[in-house]
Amino acid sequence: METRKFAFIYPTDEIFNQELSNHPVPNQIISQWTRDREHLFLPKIQAVKSQREVRKIQAEVRREQAELFRPTYSQKLNSCINHRYRKNNFQVYWVSTSQEPISSVVQVHPEDHLIDDNANGKTYANPDFILDQILPVDRLVLAGFHLGDCVERIARRAHKRRINVLVDEDLTEFFAWRLMDPDFRIKTYPTYNPQKGNRISSFEHFMRIRKGKPWLYQDYV
Repeated sequence: METRKFAFIYPTDEIFNQELSNHPVPNQIISQWTRDREHLFLPKIQAVKSQREVRKIQAEVRREQAELFRPTYSQKLNSCINHRYRKNNFQVYWVSTSQEPISSVVQVHPEDHLIDDNANGKTYANPDFILDQILPVDRLVLAGFHLGDCVERIARRAHKRRINVLVDEDLTEFFAWRLMDPDFRIKTYPTYNPQKGNRISSFEHFMRIRKGKPWLYQDYV
């Protein structure tokens, strides 16, 4: 029987907080905040005397909206992991550091595996150290943070070691964006259509930057 494993890289509160604060939130969250909280900020906005104070208030608004979005973000993320991987016989691994506990945004099940990256304060962990704790595996799917950094470093090394590896790009720093796409589906990957609404040149660029990275989904054509 094929051994399937899913590993989420760095599910920490520090990163989730950044992701929630730095990405747009759905319109229904903005509407909820406007209904329940905007009236409390109007006197503050009217009283400001500098752009610095304006930016401070804007940052506070973003934090509040991010906190309103957090339960939805969490529920959808865990649903994706459950439907795409747990229900398809994937063992689930969480890769974190001893300095950063795993966030409550994700649901860790009793049968899941926890991996300490053993970075010991270094900028990057050794990908081989992480992979050695996941092996043996016939099919490996990676997700987490960040696609263009730690996730890709591990995926690249896995590919060099002849591991059948794929990155679920939905479940990376793109997750908040993906949730706002009408084509997004909880149970399947990929759901992004790079040809929808794009010019041919845009699609060609999208595929060109994926060239030489077989751990990224390629079969869009």
